[in-house]
Amino acid sequence: MKENELRPIIDLWLQQQGYQVGHELLLSGYCDVIGFAFDKRTGRRIPSLVEVIAIELKINDVAGVIEQARNNRYFVDKSFAAMPASCCEIMRRGTIRKFKKNKVGLLAVGDTVEIIVSAVRMQGNHLQCDKEYQKRLQRKLWRVSKR
Repeated sequence: MKENELRPIIDLWLQQQGYQVGHELLLSGYCDVIGFAFDKRTGRRIPSLVEVIAIELKINDVAGVIEQARNNRYFVDKSFAAMPASCCEIMRRGTIRKFKKNKVGLLAVGDTVEIIVSAVRMQGNHLQCDKEYQKRLQRKLWRVSKR
């Protein structure tokens, strides 16, 4: 299985949960998949973001995907790593604990998506990055939602 084969399954999973989907958006680096939801729009203003989820796709680089997903946590509400189900099935308990320790979720992707480790939602203001970055992200995701 290749990374680009994981993407449509992740996209469908996010859409089934009511999220809009974007790809390759700049956070701490380029994030593979972003799921996001806006408040209801009133007037002409761009509505507030309700939740933003980052998902990094990897085939077998556990250390790399944990680092990428951990770095994304500052910019989003929840951050996940998504790997093929076949890789997750043979993962050692110690490896799975690394996801939990870094507060990064783990998704097993096969025909469907299974949550192996739940992502820890950021505390307080749902986005931890500075206000200016939040506004830029909000505008960027609004443009993505209109495509």
